[in-house]
Amino acid sequence: MRTIFLHAIACILLCFGAALPEAAKALDNTQLAVIVNTRDPLSVAIGDYYAERRQILFQNIIKVSFTPGHTTLTRAQFEILKAQVDQQTQSNVQAYAIAWTTPYRVDCMSITSAFAMGFDPTLCGEGCRLTRVSPYFDSRVQLPYTQLGIRPTMAIAAMSFGEAQALIDRGVKSDRSHPTGTAYLLSTSDSSRNVRSVL
Repeated sequence: MRTIFLHAIACILLCFGAALPEAAKALDNTQLAVIVNTRDPLSVAIGDYYAERRQILFQNIIKVSFTPGHTTLTRAQFEILKAQVDQQTQSNVQAYAIAWTTPYRVDCMSITSAFAMGFDPTLCGEGCRLTRVSPYFDSRVQLPYTQLGIRPTMAIAAMSFGEAQALIDRGVKSDRSHPTGTAYLLSTSDSSRNVRSVL
C-alpha cells in the first residue's frame, strides 16, 4: 500500500513539474552576431569592444560599409544592406547586435525591427496603433531564427566610446546577478501610452 502511495505521489510531482513553464534558455556567444559599419570609426570601436567583452566569435563579426550620419535608410538602401548581412551570417546565428547609433530607422520601421523580421509594412504602426502581432511574442521559442525565421536585434547605441564602454560593462556585470527589487507596471488615463495594459 505504501509503495502505491509513493508511486502516486511521484506521478503527481512529475505531472506538476511538466506543467510548470520551462525557463528560457539564454543564447550564447556562438549564436549572436555583431554588425559593424567599417566607415564609422565609432561603430568599429564599439563592435570590437563588445565582441571582446562578450567573446563573440570572429566569424560572427559582420562588416558592412555605408556612409554614416543619416538617421533613416530608404527601404531600397536597407535591402542592399540586409543582403550583405545575410550573406555573412552563419546559419547558427539567432540574434544580432548593431554597433551604431545611426541610422535607427528604415522608412516606417525601426532598424532593429527591420533586421529582426525583414522590412514589412504590416509592422509599421501609425502613432500608437497596434501592428501585426509577432509570433515571437509570449512564446516559449528558444531558437528564434531556427524556429520562426526571426533574429531579435538590439542596438548598442552610444554617442561616444566611453558611453558605449559603460553600457557594455554594465551588461556584463549584471550577468547572473538576479537583482532583487520591486517593479511597477502602471496603467494611466493616457490611452496612447496605455495600449499594453490589456496584457
